[in-house]
Amino acid sequence: MKGLISLFLFITLSFFAAAVENDKYIPASCNTLMGFNIEKIVTIPALKEVLKDQNNPQLKEMRSFGLAPEEMSSILIGMNSEAAAANPKEFETDPEVIIIAKMKTPVDIVKIIEGAKKEKVEIKEVAYKKVPVTLMKKDGNTMAMTKLGDNILAIGGTKMIKRAILLKTGASTENVSSKSHLMKNIKNDKMIWAVGTLPPMPKPGPNEPMANPAAGAAEQIKGFAVDGDYQKEAVLNVNLMCKSDQGAAQLSAMAQLFIGMATANPDSPLKPDALKMVTEGANILLTLKLDQETLDKMTKMAAQGMVPGGI
Repeated sequence: MKGLISLFLFITLSFFAAAVENDKYIPASCNTLMGFNIEKIVTIPALKEVLKDQNNPQLKEMRSFGLAPEEMSSILIGMNSEAAAANPKEFETDPEVIIIAKMKTPVDIVKIIEGAKKEKVEIKEVAYKKVPVTLMKKDGNTMAMTKLGDNILAIGGTKMIKRAILLKTGASTENVSSKSHLMKNIKNDKMIWAVGTLPPMPKPGPNEPMANPAAGAAEQIKGFAVDGDYQKEAVLNVNLMCKSDQGAAQLSAMAQLFIGMATANPDSPLKPDALKMVTEGANILLTLKLDQETLDKMTKMAAQGMVPGGI
């Protein structure tokens, strides 16, 4: 649905967007976590110019909801990708995703609801365990929203919001912090980080074509860890943890091909030495460096609704 969920996703997809302080509200069913330090992100020079644009439609919409990026401190996202792979149709209508935004000022639920109504979102006020919850429905999909603190807003699928409320009220203690294999890979001092495990790839049905080579290579990955930061340039580090050395070699060969295509494409803003890759046993380590010139180009292209060629 368009509406609030799209606003949060706009931030996560448009900005290289880390605080893990609210992981206590992320249910243990999540196997993917992403953190974004918005206060750091908005200091990137190229993004400062975007934020000054009063005519940017996404930013105008976000501000009408009281959710301007400059009013946020951090965003934490939890997702159960296994549920998405097992039952994609159910995941679409009630996604096992939760997005927690820490604001600099108290959350104004009334203003958010007013903005949602302008987007023709159907609103229903309910309560779960005596905690107020706002249900937002559009195009057959329902999202839930609640406050987990004066300045902490949570939005996600109804099941996930209910689980977060149980954690908030102390009725449950099963949060994601118990998953040491995820938590040990978090770099919460970085501007952006993501960790996760990948669910098994669905097997083709009897009348479906065999999986393509890319899908077969992706099946070699058992987990990933990503972190990114910015000083004079943006640096993104990716660690793909494969099931075996042989699987890493197979995936590495395919990744090397894509890297060559991306950097050789004349429409790509990436410079030839921007992407580096090293394979160490079952781990594939990728580093992407974007200098200020490249960031400016990519930001302008994104602001114009363009996808940088070759990426």
